[in-house]
Formats: sequence, C-alpha cells, structure tokens
Amino acid sequence: MADHGPKNVFVYLLNFLTLYLSALGAAFVIWGLADHWFADPLDTYVTGQPIRTGIAMLVVAFPVFLYMSRQIGRSVASGEMSERSMVKKVLTYLTLFLLAITTIVDLITVIYNFLGGDLTAQFAVRGIGILLIAGFVFLYYLSDLKEPRDAAPAPDSPSPAETA
Repeated sequence: MADHGPKNVFVYLLNFLTLYLSALGAAFVIWGLADHWFADPLDTYVTGQPIRTGIAMLVVAFPVFLYMSRQIGRSVASGEMSERSMVKKVLTYLTLFLLAITTIVDLITVIYNFLGGDLTAQFAVRGIGILLIAGFVFLYYLSDLKEPRDAAPAPDSPSPAETA
C-alpha cells in the first residue's frame, strides 16, 4: 500500500478542498447574516449575495466532504489506506497553518478596530463567526494528529505501564 499514491493524493486533496469550501461557505453565510441583522442604514448597497453564495457552497461542498471523510474512514478501517499517510499529514499541517494565520489576522483586525473605536455589532459577529469556524476545524484536525489508538509505541518510548 503506497501512502503517497495517486489515489491517496486525489482522495485527500478532494477531502481537504471540500473542507475549505465548506468553511468558506459557512463564513459567507455568517457574514451575510451579520449584514442582514445589523444593517448599516447609510449603506444602500445591501444584497443577499454572500448568503446565497455560502449556501450554494455548503450545499455542494459539505456533502462531498462528509462522503469523502466516510470513504477515507472505511478505507483506513479496511487497511486499503494508511491512517498515517504522509499526504494526509502534510495537508493536515497545511490546514492547521492556514487556520492559525486566519485566527491571528482575525484577532489583529478585531483589536485594531476596537482600538479605533470602530467595533460594530456587525463586525463582532463576523469576527466571532470566523473564530468559531477556525477553532472547530483546528481542534478537529489537531485531535486527528494524535497517534492512532491501535498504533504500537515506538521502540524507544516507554510503555503506558512504565509511565504510570
């Protein structure tokens, strides 16, 4: 079984791409709802386009993400794919890196606007939405990086009985 074979690369790339599209779609929905709930009375250009775009992204990408995740789980359980695939690890770390950057930039923007006295409810909802989406995905994939339960300990590492 090749951890970096074309099938694994395709499956993991598609899975992660649909994750990104789903997260972006959820962000668009949150931004659109924030615009709707806390509309600026001086802003005459109010549209539902972010909500429509976000829903379209979620309707297409999220089911594909769920399907691919399920197929990956089945392939790992059957031994067809490795749970420790290098492709999966690289994409997981890339995802964690992008989420960390997104969270850092989001927090900088929130603090910058707060210090400028320009923190509106609309902006706060957008910032909190981004933090929630990024936090959820970050925690999910961070927990996914832990060693598999059935993995044997490395030869140099102490057994669980020795550490207790």
